Formats: sequence, structure tokens, C-alpha cells
Amino acid sequence: MPELPEVEVFARYLAEHVLDRSIAAVAAGDSFVRRDVSERQLQRALVGGSFACVRRHGKWTFIEVRSGGPANPKATGSAACWLVLHFGMTGAPIALSAETPMPRFPRFVTDFADGGHLVLDDARRLGGVGLTESPEAWIAAHHLGPDALDASLPELTAALRRRRGRLKPLLLDQTVVAGVGNVYADEILYQARLHPLRRISELDDASVVCLAETIHQVLAIAVELGALFHLMPDDWLVRHRKEGGKGPCCGGKVERIALGGRSTYFCPSCQRP
Repeated sequence: MPELPEVEVFARYLAEHVLDRSIAAVAAGDSFVRRDVSERQLQRALVGGSFACVRRHGKWTFIEVRSGGPANPKATGSAACWLVLHFGMTGAPIALSAETPMPRFPRFVTDFADGGHLVLDDARRLGGVGLTESPEAWIAAHHLGPDALDASLPELTAALRRRRGRLKPLLLDQTVVAGVGNVYADEILYQARLHPLRRISELDDASVVCLAETIHQVLAIAVELGALFHLMPDDWLVRHRKEGGKGPCCGGKVERIALGGRSTYFCPSCQRP
């Protein structure tokens, strides 16, 4: 499932493969993947333009459109807009050459004038595309918290301290901190030696700072390793993340609980309540 490290890898991939290429056509007939935008609006915004730069916030990717139409078809004046991509559980961007066959599930396709394509491939149709006048506008409209990787430690610490509740659901709440998903929340809590059922109000200031630092460290290492689980360090829970697996540091049994409708894995020997 794409979480922040995977999406950061996608963003870097897009920056390498799709910038400064003239857009000739857009196909987005699948209404499941269009987020409050029509295929016609996407065509007006993108065709004839090119992608100028790529940004990411949490699990969302934003690609600036140079010389395209306005995000709002009724707008006048500035033509600046951004394509918004969300990859859901199974989505991924694929840059294809003119000779490469389409993948099995091409939900959104941008054709470049050089014959290549940008495809959102998504088997389960849980990802989506949209348009916005700016990433800041999108972030505000969706009430996203600070980016879990790019925010400063004081910003992360303050965001965590502003809320109440148990640690695992808190990390998954995108309005608190944007980008952490189920797998990396478990890893962060394991590395910080914090039980997922503990409450943020139970932590002293030093522990909250440690949690914020661990968020940065885990996500930064995951990005550096290409978000590939088989390359993660041996002492990470993700390598042993199954019920009955051995804790990587103590050898104790990994346990699974359901928390907020999600499977949560932890080592009870290392992560005490």
C-alpha cells in the first residue's frame, strides 16, 4: 500500500520521467478515479501544456502544469494549475515509451507529443486524480496535517501534542500528521518502543520529541531504501511483521491486535503498555 515513502519514490520517479514533455491528449473516462473533476476539465487543463515540477505532501502528489488551462473552467486570468494524484492501495505511476504496451489497469492516461505516456495503473480503483489551483489550497481543503517527513521536529511535536487518543490511531490520522500509514505506524512505534494502545497524554515532553524524531528517522531511511521492505534493516519490525513472528531485538513473539479497524503488529516484550 503506498504510504509516504512509496509516494516520495513515485514523486522522484515522476520528476525524472515526465517533466518538460508536451501533453497531446488525456484520457480519464473512469469516474471512480476522477475526484470532483470531469474528463473534459482535465483535458482543458493539461492538453497543450507540460509538467513543470513535482511536489508531495503526505500521500498526495502534485504536478504543476505549465501553460495549461485553468483548474476552474470558469476562471479567468491565471492559467496556473496542478494535477493531483493519489495512489490508493494499489496505484502506481508508470512512464511508458511509445513502443511499450499499456499495463492491465490504466485508469488515467496522459499522452505526450513524443509518443510516450504517463499512466496511473490501479487494479482496485482506489486512487484518483484531480485539479487544484495550488497544493496549499488542496492541503487546506482536506485539512491535512504537516508532512511527516518534511515538517520540522517542533512542527511535528506540536501537531502530536494538540491531539488526544491512542498512539496508533493518532499516527494514522492524516489531519494530525500527513503521510504515515498502517505499516510505518507500526514500525515507528516499535522503533520508539511505545505500545500502540498508549495515549499521547501519557507521554512526557521528552517522549513526544523522541516519537517525532523516530517518525523522521524511519521515513527517511525507508525513502533512502526505495521503500522496498526486503531492504529494510534486520532490526525493523517490518521484516517480521506477522502474528507469531519473532521480535527482531528480543526474539519474543510478535502479536496482532485490531485497532481502529486495522491490523496492528507489535512486540509486547519491547513495547510495554
